[in-house]
Amino acid sequence: MQQADLPQRVAVGNKTVTVQCRLGNGAFGVVYKVKDEASYEDYALKDVLCLNVSAIRNAVREATTLKKISHPNVIAVIGADKFQDSKGLHMLLLTEYCSGGSLNDRLARPSSEDINMKWISQTAAALAHLHSRGVVHRDLKADNVLLTETEDVKLADFGLAREYTALKRIDVKQDEGSWLTSYTQYYMNSRVGPVHWVAPEFFAGRYSEKADVFSLGIRCFSRS
Repeated sequence: MQQADLPQRVAVGNKTVTVQCRLGNGAFGVVYKVKDEASYEDYALKDVLCLNVSAIRNAVREATTLKKISHPNVIAVIGADKFQDSKGLHMLLLTEYCSGGSLNDRLARPSSEDINMKWISQTAAALAHLHSRGVVHRDLKADNVLLTETEDVKLADFGLAREYTALKRIDVKQDEGSWLTSYTQYYMNSRVGPVHWVAPEFFAGRYSEKADVFSLGIRCFSRS
């Protein structure tokens, strides 16, 4: 995906933020550290340059998924917006900022057994909440586990997440044109995700929320 740099100053909903620095790349966009001009509070801003219908659908899906999830170990969405420039349509997703960086970066330094257990239990709690809301993350890797200043987990980057409908809910009618209309089966057959962390059934194209549990187990084992 091509990606243009953001203007120094952008509006997201009722907030105007100033770009501080570029933090890195997510599954479907570039992430910046920004500061709210009114409150001086720091946030993270994902900029997704949508060059086609599929990219727009992915960006809208992530914003929709995140806005309905509320859990202390899942990244909080502050707002979403879009703007057009010569490069195309930009989808903007404003979230809380995690000053501890990613778990992948943190694992390069020593950690105690207690802190390891905290990361594991908090990630498991976040996954349990997602699954209770019918959401499969599908991209559970250390890069997508963010840490706060106190090293608490915030599960992030739902660019590859899919909302699935269990067999008992297949008869639930979806709104016409909703992206959910194409996900009315318990198992999903698309094949995306972190290849080294995925469950075996992933390669057969038939998997459920259990694939997230497998990925969590692999991450725990690799740390032990």
